[in-house]
Amino acid sequence: MTTTQTDPQTTNSPIIPYIIEATANYGPTPGVNFALMAVNEIPLDQNPAAVYLASLSRNGRITMQSSLDQVARLFSGDEKATALSLPWHKLRYQHTAAIRALLKDKYSPSSASKMLCGLRRVLKEA
Repeated sequence: MTTTQTDPQTTNSPIIPYIIEATANYGPTPGVNFALMAVNEIPLDQNPAAVYLASLSRNGRITMQSSLDQVARLFSGDEKATALSLPWHKLRYQHTAAIRALLKDKYSPSSASKMLCGLRRVLKEA
């Protein structure tokens, strides 16, 4: 799979300003593509989000998939992105730190906490 580097300044992802602000003191990170593009090439049995969601009850799965879909949209900047289409294994510390700041600013504390809990669990599966 070939990854195309994109200019972080030209993507639609709302997370980019947070990443730029969070990494301003450290300079650019070579080889990191801040705009995570969604992919559909990961089989479900190897997709961290699918594995995590499968461990939940039906009601919990519906709620958490909605939360993870919102997180995926924030990461990718694509309104059609879903939890199952994001390459979770490519996330790095600067991505999760930026999403934490963005969730804190954009959502209520309980919603942000739920989304971060889902993110942590998916990253454990990655």
